[in-house]
Amino acid sequence: MKIAIIHSVSGRSAKFLKEYLVEAGHKVDIFRPYNDDRIDFMEYDKVISLGCSAKTYTKINARINTGTAIKLCVDKRLTFAAFDKHNVPTVGWTTEWRNIPKHWDQVVVRMKADGRKAEDLDFYILPDQLGNVPKNAALYTQCHYGRFEYRVVVLAGKVVGRYFKALIPGGEWEFRLQNPKGFKEMDKQCIKAAKALGIDYVGFDVLAHTKKNFVILEANSGATVDHEAAVAFVELFKK
Repeated sequence: MKIAIIHSVSGRSAKFLKEYLVEAGHKVDIFRPYNDDRIDFMEYDKVISLGCSAKTYTKINARINTGTAIKLCVDKRLTFAAFDKHNVPTVGWTTEWRNIPKHWDQVVVRMKADGRKAEDLDFYILPDQLGNVPKNAALYTQCHYGRFEYRVVVLAGKVVGRYFKALIPGGEWEFRLQNPKGFKEMDKQCIKAAKALGIDYVGFDVLAHTKKNFVILEANSGATVDHEAAVAFVELFKK
């Protein structure tokens, strides 16, 4: 097949995935629509969007990760609303300062609803610091602490990778592949979350006390493509 990979900031993953697809016999090109000023991809059999919400013209059902689905992932208010609508376990949230529940003992404040990698993220102890909480923030969420944090990757309605997120020196995250054993409920909820967002390829950040007691924090439509996901893409296109 002739495949286009489009992205905004996921260049490393795009190149990594391209290697696997080319090895499988496909012709692959990589684009950044917002930079390349290109939206017409009708010549391609498949278009894989890694976190790029740009409007594109493609063959029917050719695009993996529509612009609409990606926007639902990027704007955390829309993400949480979709989670609530489909009973996906997540944190409490509100967009109004006056609606911050009295039972919260700590609130996480985001000045932007589409911030990346904890941008503009502030924490306030309640009720003592309620007066210091900005009243014009885009999003307020209940602070939730868990023993573990996982990244669960879903492609085409199936979990293709589970990783323990370990914080290493330098403040970077290291993703350690996990055995599927015990992840049945978490897998189920992440698949449901992907369906709620209408997203094909996504990595969910999951905060867990146990593998059965957890909340889904956010959806990454441009999640890093590791070996497991790349192999899953190759298998998907075989079908």
